[in-house]
Amino acid sequence: MMTTLTPPDPRKAMRQNLTFLREYAKRVIVEGDDSLTPLEDVKDALMQEVRKNGKGFNLTDRDVVMLLYKGVLPECY
Repeated sequence: MMTTLTPPDPRKAMRQNLTFLREYAKRVIVEGDDSLTPLEDVKDALMQEVRKNGKGFNLTDRDVVMLLYKGVLPECY
């Protein structure tokens, strides 16, 4: 019997990755937490996946960055 792997829902994967990356950004940028160095490889891999998925949704790099930092930094006007 062969098992078929079903690819994850790209929207769900994008949401999960953005959630993780936002939390990472909050801790590093806002809180100044420098204890997250071991997560660098995970963060880099997730960021590449988010960029790839973003292109699949016809998002520009700017759009992806805007999604990533949404709610991380206070709005400055």
